[in-house]
Amino acid sequence: MDYYEWRESIDSVRLLRETGPLVTIGFFHRDEVSRFRAEIFGGRVDYDGHTMDGELLETNTDYIGFRAQCDLIWPLRTDAGTGFLVGLGTRLWNRNLADSQTASGVEVIGYNETWWTVYPYVGLESRQPMGTASELFATLIFGYTAFTHESVPEFDVILYPKMGPMIQAECGIQGQWISVSAFFEVMQWYTSDTQGPMFTFQPESVMVTVGLNAGVRF
Repeated sequence: MDYYEWRESIDSVRLLRETGPLVTIGFFHRDEVSRFRAEIFGGRVDYDGHTMDGELLETNTDYIGFRAQCDLIWPLRTDAGTGFLVGLGTRLWNRNLADSQTASGVEVIGYNETWWTVYPYVGLESRQPMGTASELFATLIFGYTAFTHESVPEFDVILYPKMGPMIQAECGIQGQWISVSAFFEVMQWYTSDTQGPMFTFQPESVMVTVGLNAGVRF
C-alpha cells in the first residue's frame, strides 16, 4: 500500500494536487550481481485543482500503471554486505481525470494522460545479517527522468516533459519466508515545450510515493 501525491505548478504556484492510496502488486528477484523489480499499481485518488477558467474543482483521478527496474551490483571490497549499483528503470501509467461538476454547477469534462518515462540511476545497497535466517537491508538511489513521453488524446498532442531528479529509498527486514519494508520515492519533471494549436504544455510536475511493502519469499 502506498500514499501517493501528484503536484503541478507554474513559477512555484500550485495548479493542482492529487493525494490518496495506491495498491501495488509486484515481483522482486535478486542474486549476487543483479536485481530485478516489476510492479503493477493502481487506485483512485482525490483531485484538488482548478478548471481552465480558474474555478475551484474537487473530483477524482484514476491511476493504473506498470514499473520495471533492473540493477547491476558491485560489492565493496571493504564490506561484502554493501554494494554499489547502477540501474535503469521505466514507468508507464495512465492518469484519468473523471468528468465532474464545480460547486457552481458547471459541468467539467475529464481527460486522459498516458505517461512513459525512463530513468537511469546509481546507488548503494547494504544487507546485514540478523542471526542465521534473517537480515536487515537498505537501498538508496539517485537518478534522472531522462526521457518522458506524455500523450493527451483529447488535446491531440504529445508532450515531452523535461528531465528532473529522482530519489528512491527502501529499508526493511527479511526472514526465510517473509519480507517487510518501508519505501519512499520522489520523481520530478520540468515544464515541457508548448505544442499544438491550443498551446498545450505540461507544467512542472512532482510525484511522491510513500509506502509499506510486505512480501512472501520463495
